[in-house]
Amino acid sequence: MRRMAVAEGIVGGKSASTIAENTGVDRRTVFRDLQSNELKLLLDRMLDAKRERMTRLLDLSLDAIEEALHATRKVAVAQGKGVQVLVDGGPDWFARLNAVRLYKELAIARRAIPREEDKGRSLVSLDELEGTLAKLNEQLRPTATPPS
Repeated sequence: MRRMAVAEGIVGGKSASTIAENTGVDRRTVFRDLQSNELKLLLDRMLDAKRERMTRLLDLSLDAIEEALHATRKVAVAQGKGVQVLVDGGPDWFARLNAVRLYKELAIARRAIPREEDKGRSLVSLDELEGTLAKLNEQLRPTATPPS
């Protein structure tokens, strides 16, 4: 029962402190529950039940971001007594940059943050990886023994 409350709190976006307070346990217990296989399975089931809706919302969010990337400003220009005309004010850079920020947040959501010790590492190209694998295979390949 407690783990269900923890799962609901996590899905609801509540902090570990709030969940601990609501369930009557300490934060350490909440963190231990979060690491349990039982709770991970429970969270997977909860999210699977909403997967179709989440996919639909993600598509709508991406559509809105894409539309905002092409946003233009409309400026009201006075044309005599009480008459205003809307004219094209050019690109709406604020909306476009905000769309880029939102896309970036969406793209990196729930991704692992690099540790400090990993920041100096460089990426390995496919060619380098294939070369390294070929060398390892050569080393592991049994050498032919001369007939006696």
